[in-house]
Amino acid sequence: CIGKSVTLSGNAAPSVNWMPGNQNTTSITVSPLVTTNYVYTVTSIAGCINRDTVRVTVNPLPLVNAGSDLSICAGGTASLTATGGVSYSWSPGGQSSASIYVSPVTQTTYSVTATDANGCSASDAITVNVNPVPVVNFAPQLLCLGNTTVLDAGNPGSTFVWFPGGETTQSIVVSDSGHYDVEVTNAFGCLTT
Repeated sequence: CIGKSVTLSGNAAPSVNWMPGNQNTTSITVSPLVTTNYVYTVTSIAGCINRDTVRVTVNPLPLVNAGSDLSICAGGTASLTATGGVSYSWSPGGQSSASIYVSPVTQTTYSVTATDANGCSASDAITVNVNPVPVVNFAPQLLCLGNTTVLDAGNPGSTFVWFPGGETTQSIVVSDSGHYDVEVTNAFGCLTT
């Protein structure tokens, strides 16, 4: 794999030489950037010469893509999918499939290492941001006949839908007994009822 090294070894002789590199040892460690032929020349005491050639094939690293950073609402789940390899390893978690599901509680960066058919590996990372969900909590209320009360969903800057009635304000005035629900969606698109 590109960026890696390999050791080449030949038989011993009174005189040896590796080319390219012009090294005079029986073993050399090489890290070619492209596929390269290395010629090993041995010379006997009698001056007889013999050569052998070994080809070092350089494979590119896989083009790994874990996708773009994304956001989820607290308590939600994200699907992450990596491409570029035939096998995968995710961290944290240790999952070994191309696609995984994660439910982080805080912003988390997931790294994936992909290995291709040549055994070459490369990595990519994706960050999952966790956005807060609006908090709305009403206590039961008593309403005297003929009076009104205000129900306030809090969470200014959010959007609201009340049921029944369909009002879209943060607070409503009610004069009838019953069950009231409000859907609150904050600026992150996270919804609670």
